[in-house]
Amino acid sequence: RKVHGLVRNINKPLVEFQTFMTYADLALGDGRTTSGLNALRYGLSLGREHGFEHVMGWQPDTVANLCVRALEEDIESDYVRRLISNSDLTPTIPPYCISAWPWHYRIYSFGTFKFLRESRAVTGGSRSKGRPLDVLKVLLARGGKAVKAEQVAESLWPHVDPDYGYKSFTINLHRLRKLFGDEEAVSLQDGEVALNTNRIWFDVWALEQTFGDIDAAFGKPLPAIDADHIDTLTERLFELYGDPFFGDDDSLPCYVGRREHMRGQMVRYLRKLTRYWEYRDAWDDAAEYYEKAVIVDSTEEGFYRQLMICYQQLGHHNDALTTYERCRQALWYGKQSTPSPETQALYDSISVAR
Repeated sequence: RKVHGLVRNINKPLVEFQTFMTYADLALGDGRTTSGLNALRYGLSLGREHGFEHVMGWQPDTVANLCVRALEEDIESDYVRRLISNSDLTPTIPPYCISAWPWHYRIYSFGTFKFLRESRAVTGGSRSKGRPLDVLKVLLARGGKAVKAEQVAESLWPHVDPDYGYKSFTINLHRLRKLFGDEEAVSLQDGEVALNTNRIWFDVWALEQTFGDIDAAFGKPLPAIDADHIDTLTERLFELYGDPFFGDDDSLPCYVGRREHMRGQMVRYLRKLTRYWEYRDAWDDAAEYYEKAVIVDSTEEGFYRQLMICYQQLGHHNDALTTYERCRQALWYGKQSTPSPETQALYDSISVAR
């Protein structure tokens, strides 16, 4: 405050800008949200007005973290995105769940595979140009971080000499870097391949980050959990996971493995979230999310049973009975099985009470 009092009277916008940004960092770090955001708002408005983008003495990670907060609060968003891009700022934790962050590349894998560079679709061209996108898809299926190069080569060229397969991999890795237009987008070090987590947005990483946010939210006692925050996390989950990983592409075992892993994770976290709405007696919300949950996994019997309970609590007995029929058909076509005695007993009790 003393520094700000001095610089405000000598008309030094750059120093005043630095002062506001420093105060914002200190205040937000100390939990003083209102004064911290006010300082950030004033500082960034000065930065936009005077075009400040490169300032001597900046700590890039600190400024990047402030930019994350600014985009979360929609503070000077256009200026902040320019600041991030022109200064190549990277925050401590990649902000995969902030849609406004100016990612160089975006990769979508749930449903139809899409690879975007500066919002434009990237294609691998003709087969004669090799299999760079296949290399990318195998990397994605294996998590995109620290993937053994031999595993990628073996997945794509399983019936050839290992040396030939590895050579084919390196050629296509070079072609993949050309598709990115950035040598730093994909690294190969000590026999492991990795996508650049600071430049690439990948929907699986965003979903995994959301899983972490859910775990953090449920680290508190249930009465202390913010219902609005849980609602936001639940909606984000469904926005990210629209369809199975790589749709119905079963051409490689690693695609199927990743698909089943992500479906299993979704089922696990959906159970946690929907049970929270039941705890709050928010039966409408719980029913809405269970309806979405059975789309994620149509053979998860527990989702149908809990949805029947929600409809029972709401007095929608016909909807509950219809849900049982949907469950019975889904189990028969998906697993060649029938509803469990527990589900059958619930159906019988609702039928009697109707």
